Amino acid sequence: MKADFVLSSVPLAMEYVLQLEALTAELETGMDAFGKDDIRCFEQSIVRQEVICASLVRLMGQITSGKEVAAGKPGGGRRVESGVDRELARRMKRAAKSLQDCQRTYNALLKHAGDSSRMFDGLCRSYTGPIDQSTGMSLRRSSWSC
Repeated sequence: MKADFVLSSVPLAMEYVLQLEALTAELETGMDAFGKDDIRCFEQSIVRQEVICASLVRLMGQITSGKEVAAGKPGGGRRVESGVDRELARRMKRAAKSLQDCQRTYNALLKHAGDSSRMFDGLCRSYTGPIDQSTGMSLRRSSWSC
């Protein structure tokens, strides 16, 4: 998510920044829900993340394709030069960096949860109790339950 592309429309670029910030906030909401074991909230957060991502893809396509320029809007296709555009570019870079940092944390959380779940599942499957010598089958007499 580079901020040095041609900004063809400040309103679209601002909407893009706002969507980056919204996605970061939604990732944090998802992590909070996950930490609280609130599955419904977590699933709702995932749906909202998908909607925001789809919006970001659409916006990026509009910004880079120059559709606004073709529509005849003045100032379209200009490079980041004015103070307002430079500030917007800085905000975009900050939002992208913040999103990347949050995404790394989110990925690590989900990876850790998956690893923990696989280890617990393996532990439960490996504890089969004593073997019945006549059948060779587990008696499944365990002292704890999975």
